[in-house]
Amino acid sequence: MSGARQSDRSGDEVTIDELLSALADARRRAVIRYFHDTLRVTATAEELAEELAGDVVAADSERLATVLHHASLPKLDKAGIVEYDPATRTARYRGEELRDPVRRLFDDVTAVVTA
Repeated sequence: MSGARQSDRSGDEVTIDELLSALADARRRAVIRYFHDTLRVTATAEELAEELAGDVVAADSERLATVLHHASLPKLDKAGIVEYDPATRTARYRGEELRDPVRRLFDDVTAVVTA
């Protein structure tokens, strides 16, 4: 990626609120599911829109690509789930890197529930 990420975590931990907020939207969960199911690591906003939109009119796919570019992918970037480069409109899924933050989230939620 070109380094022009929407957010530069530079060692900062992803907060529980950021992660839950990113996962709260069905469209963002569909992006994660796409990367997980296809085993792809990178995709453009347009490729994701085509895949998520299915058999819809091209104009709808273009609108979805715009929403992904301006809202969904930057939100997933902020949560550390993807790296999104708005200049190339390309997202890189951070799959394996997510295991530790998700595990910490689960541990934190479990600790609150059992306390």
